[in-house]
Amino acid sequence: MNPNYPPTYYDAHGSGRIAGPNYLYPGAYEGCLVGLVANPYVSKWNISNYGIIGGDDISIGGITLLINDWTTPPNPSFWSDNSGSIIVEIENYTDYLENLTDEGQMQQFADCYGHNIGITSIEKLKEAIQKKDNKLFK
Repeated sequence: MNPNYPPTYYDAHGSGRIAGPNYLYPGAYEGCLVGLVANPYVSKWNISNYGIIGGDDISIGGITLLINDWTTPPNPSFWSDNSGSIIVEIENYTDYLENLTDEGQMQQFADCYGHNIGITSIEKLKEAIQKKDNKLFK
C-alpha cells in the first residue's frame, strides 16, 4: 500500500493507475507485483494477482519479486513510503492452468497475460485449456 495516493489499500494487481516511464514496469498498474528473471535481469513480467513468468526462451534463472514503484527521481523514496505484504504461491504452469476454474482468476489471467497470445476472454481461455493449445502449453 502507498499512503500517498488512493486507494490506500490494494492487492498485487496494483492501484488501478497506469505507471509512468519512471516506474519499474511502465504501462502496468502502479503497485502491481512484478517479476524479474535472472541477474542481470533478462526479462520483466507483470505478475499482478495471477501472472505467468516464462515461455519466451530467455526467462531462465532466479526470480526477483518487486512492487511496481518509482525507480528514478523525482521520487527518491522508491519503496520506503509503502507498507503491507503479499503472499505469493509459485506453482508449475501446466498444473496452474489445468486447475484454473475460478472465473475471476480466469478473467484476470486473460487481462494480464492472455492478450499477449490472443486469448482475450474467459471463453477463449477455457477453449485453449481444453484443447491444450500450444500458445498456452509450451
